[in-house]
Amino acid sequence: MMKRNGLRGMMSFPSESLPCTLSAWDEASASPPGSDFLAAYIHIPFCRSRCLFCPFYYGSASDLEKEEYVNALLKEIELYKASPLSDRIVNAVYFGGGSPGDLKPSQIIKLVKSLRSSLRLSNDCEITLESRLSSISDDLISAASDCGINRVSLGVQTFDTALRRSLGRSSDKTAVISALQRLLKVNQFAVVIDLLYGLPGQTMELWKEDIRIVLEELRIAGLDMYELGVHGEMPLMNAIEAGKLPSLPDKNLRYEMYKAGEDIMEQNGAVRLSIKHFSFNCRERNMYNEISNCKSDCIPFGMRAGGRLGNFAFRQVPDMKSYLDAVYAGKKPLAYAGRNPADFRFAALLAGQISRRRLIDIDEALRLAEVPCPDKIREAVKPLVAEWLENSWLLPSGNSSYRLSPYALFDHKRLAPLLFEAAASAYN
Repeated sequence: MMKRNGLRGMMSFPSESLPCTLSAWDEASASPPGSDFLAAYIHIPFCRSRCLFCPFYYGSASDLEKEEYVNALLKEIELYKASPLSDRIVNAVYFGGGSPGDLKPSQIIKLVKSLRSSLRLSNDCEITLESRLSSISDDLISAASDCGINRVSLGVQTFDTALRRSLGRSSDKTAVISALQRLLKVNQFAVVIDLLYGLPGQTMELWKEDIRIVLEELRIAGLDMYELGVHGEMPLMNAIEAGKLPSLPDKNLRYEMYKAGEDIMEQNGAVRLSIKHFSFNCRERNMYNEISNCKSDCIPFGMRAGGRLGNFAFRQVPDMKSYLDAVYAGKKPLAYAGRNPADFRFAALLAGQISRRRLIDIDEALRLAEVPCPDKIREAVKPLVAEWLENSWLLPSGNSSYRLSPYALFDHKRLAPLLFEAAASAYN
């Protein structure tokens, strides 16, 4: 068996590749639940254009290709009825992409109806539709409302027209605010948006103005504040290196932006649901994202979708032909199945602590994960915890608990893998 590439992280985890993906799926499906909550992720890979910062772009699709894909997706959802998993309650459904909002309203209605027929959705199931702002038509709003979608997530990134255009976003500031106000007016959804800080050419003044618009001009339910993540394969990096865009703000300025956002949210009474997510009213629960952050069970549907069940990780086929062939042959369209290492449950509990509670409690995670060698784990992470305490990245908060400082919260994507890998060394 081969170990999948990558370090242990907040969103990813290495697993050992299994030779038979379908057998692994059958075993995982018949095993006891790996978590109390279960999510379903439905991937719509198509997007009409690529934003420079997007690492998920697959390509655009014709109306005929979208129809062909939706029909296959309906078939895959229907196949779920025969799975042992079909008895489990599903707590959150997420239509991600790509841009699911680019589907026809009638296609979205068909997909949600199919999910309701094939999955046991909980009474309070959170059903999220991700979309581009330019796709928010009256017909889409009506369709989403009629079929029971109760949460809409929109990647605004920034309201500033010049910044948006430099990143490949088509809508200007006025159009973005107008689309959001139309969506809010129907009073049927938890409307959530993303804002990015650390964009090329972004100043502290522009960042604070984005937050001001959210607080003073809109009545959205939730806000995600993300640091722009970049790597060499993104078109954004190519544009910066070619001198077509300004360089990225340095780390000190990015931290100052993070801290300014955190402070403004606190001053305005926003409820913090995770490191990155804030709620402004009782509609927003952020359930799917928290299920994902805690590495809980998630069923994948659609081409390129990823998921997990208990101690298994899965990834579905990346191309249309393989997807159609598998689904119409009555098979789960898997490209990868892997078994997570022994430390997965412990790391998942730590990830949940970090994301939702903004703290680390080693003893609690050891107890809940029923770790057979707790003293070895404590010794393995002790030097790291001591270093973080010395740097004031951790702040004592009771028996075995440590609060993450604002800087540690800002830098958690770098720090958390160090903790997970240190614990893994004791397992190994």
